[in-house]
Amino acid sequence: MKEERLKILEMLEKGKITAEDAEKLLGHLPTDQKQRQSVYIYDDYDNNNYDNYNIPRGGILDTIVDALSNLNPHTPALHKNFEMPNLQQIKLLELVGKNGKVSVEQGDDNVIKIHCKYAPKRGNDIDLEFSADNGEYRLNYDKSAVRFMHIDCEVPSVLLEKLHVQTSNAGVDIEEITCNVLEAYSSNASINIEEVVAKNIVAETSNASVNFDDVKAETAKISTSNSKINVDDVDILRLSMSTSNGSISLDGLENGQSSESRVIKGSTSNGGISIKLPVGLAVKLSADTSHGTVKCNLADNPLQSATNGGNPRVSGENNLYQQNGIGLELKLSTSNGNITIYED
Repeated sequence: MKEERLKILEMLEKGKITAEDAEKLLGHLPTDQKQRQSVYIYDDYDNNNYDNYNIPRGGILDTIVDALSNLNPHTPALHKNFEMPNLQQIKLLELVGKNGKVSVEQGDDNVIKIHCKYAPKRGNDIDLEFSADNGEYRLNYDKSAVRFMHIDCEVPSVLLEKLHVQTSNAGVDIEEITCNVLEAYSSNASINIEEVVAKNIVAETSNASVNFDDVKAETAKISTSNSKINVDDVDILRLSMSTSNGSISLDGLENGQSSESRVIKGSTSNGGISIKLPVGLAVKLSADTSHGTVKCNLADNPLQSATNGGNPRVSGENNLYQQNGIGLELKLSTSNGNITIYED
């Protein structure tokens, strides 16, 4: 099996697979030299290069191709571009990836531009299309027929009602977008939302972080697990943050004007919560933890400390909130972690 071994070593040298991957692939090669046949192995989908190798019968081709796909699914890739010009309004833009990142940002032209990088499962043809139906735009394909789908999209600065982005085992990046509703879902990878203006935002993932930077919204719901939540320089009227086994950090809350109280909720476990507020903010606070501390370092701080079953709790309203009747309502809870609220 000299040719096959050389092929695997060549992929290792080029960085297409790791040393551990190469060891596993070499272990798949049989020692029996009988009954060989000529087949094609896809080496580089990007440049449509094919290498001819003699592989023994008995399923070794399937074994190697499937092993390569599982060990390094981003090596083979096909590319396809879509454009949808002359747009006045977008009721819905739906982009669903699979094992690949989805990124969306504002473009310069009045065109939706989409670049897809993907790999079909062996033996499958992909019918990939970008459909338009009464202002609703969707990227359509058979999810079960692809190994991965990576999507890069540029959106024009027209009225965007709803942006729905979803993937798995890869990240979501959304930047410089204005819309009414933004939904971002993933798993086992981070969600990053930056310079976004929306009425309602939902960002949910697992086993990875969620990061907001320079975001303005009426409502935002952030949810993850086994990782942290980072929120910087935001103006959000109602913000809910939930994780487990990770920290929550809010740094740079803009002191927006509103006729109703702003509400920020944060809950986690086995992690701390850190909240930095602008100076002179009216605050109503409820914060509790177990096996940790609660510290509230506000200049106007007549808040009351208490214990709940031996666990610290801080609650109450500062003077500004009592005078105005509105302000910021903070509802924070954790376990096995500290809570800190301070001004800057």
